[in-house]
Amino acid sequence: MSELHAAVKTITDRFTMNFVKRGDIGASLSIWMGGSEILKLHEGYIDKDRTTLWEDNTMVKLNSAVNGPIAASVLLALFHADLSPDSLVGDIWPELASGAISKCSLGQLLSHQCGLPVPGDGLDSYEHEAVIAALNQQTPLWEPGTTHGFEVGTFSYMADELIRRTAKMPLAEYWRKQIGSILDLDLYIGTNIPENGSIATPLPALGPVDPGSKDAFEAFANRDSLTSQAYHFSNGGSNGSAALEFPFPGVSGFGSANGLARFYTLMASGGHWAGFQLIPPEVCEWAEKLLVEGRDEILRTTTAFSAGFMKDPMTSQKERTHLFSSSSSAFGFPGEGGTFAFGDPGTQFGFAYVVNQMDRSLMPADKALCLSRPFYEF
Repeated sequence: MSELHAAVKTITDRFTMNFVKRGDIGASLSIWMGGSEILKLHEGYIDKDRTTLWEDNTMVKLNSAVNGPIAASVLLALFHADLSPDSLVGDIWPELASGAISKCSLGQLLSHQCGLPVPGDGLDSYEHEAVIAALNQQTPLWEPGTTHGFEVGTFSYMADELIRRTAKMPLAEYWRKQIGSILDLDLYIGTNIPENGSIATPLPALGPVDPGSKDAFEAFANRDSLTSQAYHFSNGGSNGSAALEFPFPGVSGFGSANGLARFYTLMASGGHWAGFQLIPPEVCEWAEKLLVEGRDEILRTTTAFSAGFMKDPMTSQKERTHLFSSSSSAFGFPGEGGTFAFGDPGTQFGFAYVVNQMDRSLMPADKALCLSRPFYEF
């Protein structure tokens, strides 16, 4: 227990130093272990002018960190439809990519192996039917199963379509009905959020590019690169003014640190909450199981994925990186610009750090990692 107290003190000090030395304007941190929140911190302001204080339940735009709740929603919908990540894409969505990936597993699709990061030119990423129609006509950009690349903009559309076809409702509605509302989480997919909530204003990225994201940022500067095309669509497509702010995906969600951390401790606890089985243990096992790792065609660095969640990959020296945890069972998702959340089944640990002052990172960077690592360094 003394080690736990020491870790809490270290993290509290580092949280403050992120404001002093790393430019944070507003931020929250929530850490859960099983059914208990063992640390919660919030500080700063929700706006650039520093006129409104950051609250404990302040929500931020999650960017790619929303993919954790999205993935859990898809896996739960598959389970209720008597399907699994081993089921074939053609069992649900035979016309996707003109049938070119119908023999691929849903696990391959959810782990970004099917080569569909860009649906086509001239599309607005807010046009659901048009995006789905374009994906149905798309030719995979690589042979499915031979490599992978994070589908930063298209993943949420494919997830939404899978849920519409299995649960007969949109992704955002399914998430709230099956998980979000049951636990009263400040965590929303899409833009349908309470009007009376505290919402932080996202601030354009500042500072140097994080070394782990350097290759991706260089690729983004080349409009012909796959990285640039994928993020351009994610930012709103050809009609999206947000595309001028990279990285700033338009297809996202909003959440608080508490909401994200409670979600991950639920997943890390085998789906148990307060004596109830809210999520089947199989779904949590699917979230944990590694499906692919290696060089990412979009993020231009080494990444690893389960069926929808990011995991720690092996380096070229055959050593496991520790972005999420020292445990190989951990899984989560970073958000472009600094937000970071994950769960560790080994300790029923749920971690979430959310910020409004973005940094130049796509992968977890020092500002977030300095807050998570003390818990798995002892």
